[in-house]
Amino acid sequence: VRELLKQGYEVTLLNRGVTPSPFEGDPRVGAIHADRFEDREAVSEAIASEEWSGVVDTTCFDVVDASTVVDAIASLETPPRCVYISTDSVFAACERVQKDSLVEADAVRATSRQAIAELKRRDSY
Repeated sequence: VRELLKQGYEVTLLNRGVTPSPFEGDPRVGAIHADRFEDREAVSEAIASEEWSGVVDTTCFDVVDASTVVDAIASLETPPRCVYISTDSVFAACERVQKDSLVEADAVRATSRQAIAELKRRDSY
């Protein structure tokens, strides 16, 4: 978001509104609150409510999540570029210490041939 703002773009964030936005009060950043897990229709309506030049989805867990966004933008006059980012993909491609939860420091690329081969074998994408 910060990089887009530096480049002069206006940005609209669509999220549940649970966590306070660090962009609160910035007139260049709009906010739409909808929860894809509780009300997919509200998310679809929000996305289809206006034209977008780009959509970045950082919470895409499965085909239903992706379909919610793809179906909504398909109805737009000019479909925007879409980018899907999954932290699961980042961590799946990395070696990590056995822990109960993931932390950012766990995202370290495998370096041994054996570890790289094992990660490729487990890759389900």
